[in-house]
Amino acid sequence: MRLWLALALAVLGGCATKRPPVPVPPPRISGPSYLDLQPGWRVQVVTPVLKSGGFLLKAAEQTEEGNTITLRAGDEFQGYETAVYGVGKERRIGLTEVTMNRGGALTHPAKPFAPRLRVPRRMRHVRLLYTLKVSDADHNMAVLAARDEARLQALTSAVQGDPQGACRSNRNEYCEWIPAGVAVKAERPEGAAWVPAR
Repeated sequence: MRLWLALALAVLGGCATKRPPVPVPPPRISGPSYLDLQPGWRVQVVTPVLKSGGFLLKAAEQTEEGNTITLRAGDEFQGYETAVYGVGKERRIGLTEVTMNRGGALTHPAKPFAPRLRVPRRMRHVRLLYTLKVSDADHNMAVLAARDEARLQALTSAVQGDPQGACRSNRNEYCEWIPAGVAVKAERPEGAAWVPAR
């Protein structure tokens, strides 16, 4: 009897419909494609200083050794500048510090050599907009600002729909694209440290 039962289960198991494997869904971006700056936060803008005057560094040589990739930029890379902007009351953006690093020598100029975040003081709502092109790692960023939330939302939708044509500034709105190669990082305080806002 046991042999018959085992044989029946084997036959029935072989006749069962086989289901194809369930495809793995593509990764999703968590949260919105923008970040609204809040009072008490800061924004760091790191700009490479290149001999050519551009912002996007191209490696002259690349070597791999185990898990380590070494890039050599030759004499094109001169250093980098870190400009720190504070987000004050009413979300006003103000430059707080500039550090220039050229070959390890640090200086503190009064102004950044390539000003960013030139948000007019009348703009009360400031947003970093991430526009995805191919993947999470391949994106452009724009700084958007407006006098009120409704205008900011309308500007966001317009720039998402027409990135080149809708990024314009006027009395009530502000839009500036951050060049590829320039890093912009929003941070919030956590105790005595600064942590990424997103």
